[in-house]
Amino acid sequence: MTAPVGTASFTTEESQTSEDFHNRVIREVFSEYQKNDPNWEIKFSISLEELYNRPCKYALDVRTKKSLVFEADGGWIFYNGKIVGVGENKYQSNTTNAIERAHRYRGLVPDQNLFISITAPVRSAVAKVIETLDFFGVFVVVNVTDEVEFRKKVVEWFEVMKASIDN
Repeated sequence: MTAPVGTASFTTEESQTSEDFHNRVIREVFSEYQKNDPNWEIKFSISLEELYNRPCKYALDVRTKKSLVFEADGGWIFYNGKIVGVGENKYQSNTTNAIERAHRYRGLVPDQNLFISITAPVRSAVAKVIETLDFFGVFVVVNVTDEVEFRKKVVEWFEVMKASIDN
């Protein structure tokens, strides 16, 4: 369900906690990689114009006529100026469709370089999206709250991105 036009953005405390955890760990791991290799870069939003390397025809701000942006909780990961990965956190209750929005990143980076951490009850629509992401090889982490375990998954994701750069 999409909110009516003009609805103020909102987030729940649970959603914010999930997002903060995800973002903090990814930023910490990213810093370690960047310290060892300054070719790594992270951006938390990117204009569609920059992302697609062409002017936008439709995705324009109605007031400024400038390209709209995609924001990613974990960031857009670049290596030598090229997008190599994107990290996103999705918190979902039984009645929202946050997880479905994770599909917007597929095709922008190799599926295995897309990292989606999900905090949600795994039922019906949520389970279908998780299965689909998993089928396509997206790096999916579901309901992981242990920091050591989550950090291992983020490091594994960075190693996958690093391997894709080397090939």
